[in-house]
Amino acid sequence: TAESVQTAVIVFNDWTSQEISLYDEGEFVEVEWTVGPIPIDDNIGKEIIIRYDTDIDSQSKYYTDANGREVLERTRDYRPTWNYTVVENVSG
Repeated sequence: TAESVQTAVIVFNDWTSQEISLYDEGEFVEVEWTVGPIPIDDNIGKEIIIRYDTDIDSQSKYYTDANGREVLERTRDYRPTWNYTVVENVSG
């Protein structure tokens, strides 16, 4: 049987959008976001972030896709090769 999927496409403006997919029986959410080209002709600097707020008990672990090459496990506010200190809460 074919797997069903529900997808929402959110277009924020001409240069940012997000696609969220939920698969039947899946225990995960797939998020694909697109940014660019970022307009620079207005001479206003831009920092593009994505922020998730949830009540999922994940012990601060999450997974990212490195451009389709591999899935990486990450831990919020932790770097395995150096002591990480949060200086900027949003971009950190």
